[in-house]
Amino acid sequence: MNKGYFDKSSPEWIVPLKDEHGELLNLKKKKIHTARDKLNPNKKFRFRINSIVWGQQTDLAEPKVNFIAEILWDDETVSCWLCYYTLNKYGRWHFGQYGPMMPITDLMELYEYAHEKGIV
Repeated sequence: MNKGYFDKSSPEWIVPLKDEHGELLNLKKKKIHTARDKLNPNKKFRFRINSIVWGQQTDLAEPKVNFIAEILWDDETVSCWLCYYTLNKYGRWHFGQYGPMMPITDLMELYEYAHEKGIV
C-alpha cells in the first residue's frame, strides 16, 4: 500500500497523489474542522488534526485515500477519526461523506501504521 504520515512538524500536509486534473491532495494542515451537536443542531464543536496517517486503497483503479487521524477538540480531549478522500464526478478530490469501506488488509495495515506512529 502507498502510505504516509504527517504531524505538527511536517511543513505541509500534501498527499503525493493527483486527481484527474493533476492536482495533489492538500489536507490543509492548519484547517479548523467543525462538527454539529446531534442533540442541538445550532451548537458546533471545533477540532484540529494533530497527526494523520494515510493509505491509498489497493482494490480500486481510481484513487481513494483512507486516513486515520488524531484529532484535538476545543476542550483538549483527543479522539481518533477514520475518513477518506475520493474523486468526485468531475475528477477532483472530494472528502468522503459516508462511512469508509476498504479491504480488511488495507484497514489492518493503516491501523498498524497509525499504531507505529502513536496515533492509536
